Amino acid sequence: WYMARAGGILAYLLLWLGTVLGVLMSGKVTKGLLAYGIHEFLPILAVIFAGLHAAVLLGDQYIGFSLGNLLVPFSAPYRPLWTGLGTLTFYLSAALVASFYVKRWIGRRTWRLFHYTTYLAFTLALVHGMMAGTDSTSPVVRWMYLLTGAALVFATLVRVLTIKRSTPRSAPALRV
Repeated sequence: WYMARAGGILAYLLLWLGTVLGVLMSGKVTKGLLAYGIHEFLPILAVIFAGLHAAVLLGDQYIGFSLGNLLVPFSAPYRPLWTGLGTLTFYLSAALVASFYVKRWIGRRTWRLFHYTTYLAFTLALVHGMMAGTDSTSPVVRWMYLLTGAALVFATLVRVLTIKRSTPRSAPALRV
């Protein structure tokens, strides 16, 4: 049980770090091959630890998760809605990781548009942890969720507010 909880929290924190780093990279706050490599590697680790989180639950005798409960969203015997969001987070995160490796075939624009679903994956992970996590009543864990969520919102707001526009603010009047 401890391993399942630790795996889930670690997966969440790795997803958060990868997401925040991606926002910082898009705003040119940090750049370079090292930052890109870390940004690519953190979500891979997040998916691995999320998989560990789920796999360890198979050994839980108290609730009795089956493989189907873990693979099929919203079918778990324990808090099915919130557990299902965790399953969806896993699938979406795995797809986002895979997108790094198919970017040249799907094109940069499609990849970038799909990459925005990272916010959805993070939000699903946050809600899953808060609502299904057995440690979510702990003040330390609650503060972790609050601070990580707020940090991502702050980084995103700074990024959005500092975007340089490629078109002039006021377009010239059309002449007829």
